[in-house]
Amino acid sequence: TALSAIIKTSSVDTFVAARDNHLRSADFFDSNNYPNMTFTSTAAEVVSDNEMKLKGNLTIRDTTREVEFVVTVCRPLADAWGVYKRGFVGVATVDRYDFGIPFNLPLPAGPNAIGREVRIRLVLQIHRAAATTDAT
Repeated sequence: TALSAIIKTSSVDTFVAARDNHLRSADFFDSNNYPNMTFTSTAAEVVSDNEMKLKGNLTIRDTTREVEFVVTVCRPLADAWGVYKRGFVGVATVDRYDFGIPFNLPLPAGPNAIGREVRIRLVLQIHRAAATTDAT
């Protein structure tokens, strides 16, 4: 099974408008020139009933690197209409310099405000497709 995801870089939302606008700027995602980041899986490994590892290619600012997400698999639940859904939460750590994002803001005490290694968190919810009937 393969997974492909397209994430609009303009959709970044940290609940702080000034920070979101800065993340969309040329200092970070450069949303005007690179409107999308993508992930395409290349391999999956089941670790346990509720954990898997998902390897794939992550592209940010036209730079592609292989990353590995550790994915927590949530148990399926039915919503109010009886539709079964399952959630997945994946976390990967990447070196943002590898994607051409070297911006930093030194703090008065010495360290930088942003670490070179950053975590990416993907949250996915899927639902079972409705059964189809052939009308012919």
